Amino acid sequence: MLEALAVYGRPVPVVALDFLLQPACPVWTSPRWWPPEPTHTITHETLSVLRPDCPTAAASLHPTDDEVATANLPLEEAARLHLRAAEYYAAVRVPRPWFRIRQVEPHLLEFEHG
Repeated sequence: MLEALAVYGRPVPVVALDFLLQPACPVWTSPRWWPPEPTHTITHETLSVLRPDCPTAAASLHPTDDEVATANLPLEEAARLHLRAAEYYAAVRVPRPWFRIRQVEPHLLEFEHG
């Protein structure tokens, strides 16, 4: 999960993490993934979750942890995860016509990861 958050590099909905991790972790059950007690891997200081009980919950890494996770991610794995992230943004992209800048964001992020 830390690697997935590092690949996105921004707060993302839990469904985006679910999409990225599905091939590797088919038993992933979002949004009930938040550990009730801090674990040795993930603590409340490492991972921020906005509205964890809501379907639109967003998760992100602390900037320092994001840098460390990104630096420790092998290049081949990072490339594979970036392509999967681009697939997620392609799946949620809004077709034209766009009326708000927010509607263009998935399209731009797809190219950023692809």
